[in-house]
Amino acid sequence: MEETLDQCRHILEHLSGKHEELSAEVDRLGAVVARTLIGSPEDRRSLYRAARELQSRCMLGHLPHLPPIACFGRHEFGGPFGIGTYMCWNIVSEWGCTVRVFDPAAPPVRQVIDPKAPDRPAERTIFDDPQGTIFDMNVSYDAKTLFLAYKHKANDDSYHLYEIPPPAGRSNN
Repeated sequence: MEETLDQCRHILEHLSGKHEELSAEVDRLGAVVARTLIGSPEDRRSLYRAARELQSRCMLGHLPHLPPIACFGRHEFGGPFGIGTYMCWNIVSEWGCTVRVFDPAAPPVRQVIDPKAPDRPAERTIFDDPQGTIFDMNVSYDAKTLFLAYKHKANDDSYHLYEIPPPAGRSNN
């Protein structure tokens, strides 16, 4: 737990702006941890969870400085393996893909599944196809366009290159 709290202190030292509330919480929790070195396993678990939650909140302080982050999701490819077989063979065992953009500067969203978990960055789905798959995705040099190697289930040939313009909202100019 001390290591986790030390990481919190290190993060807070490098954040721009003032974070007295978080610093005070780290100090308070550090004092409780120092007094509870020999406690029940349940007490230690509770303190550990509190330290990890505090660490997550400290790390979220870095997020507003980051640009939007795009990622894609798809089901795992089946065998045989190797780049040549991926590109030429129809080895998609399950169809479905999505492209999402996380905007760290947007207000955080409360998690529905676990209300005790810290808030997470807002996300938007900008592409969703239950009948397609994405092999890979890249961003243009000016960070204004996403390029996908995409294949639709009805298409018997190989992957094709598609581009997605930047989603509406925050721009990185």
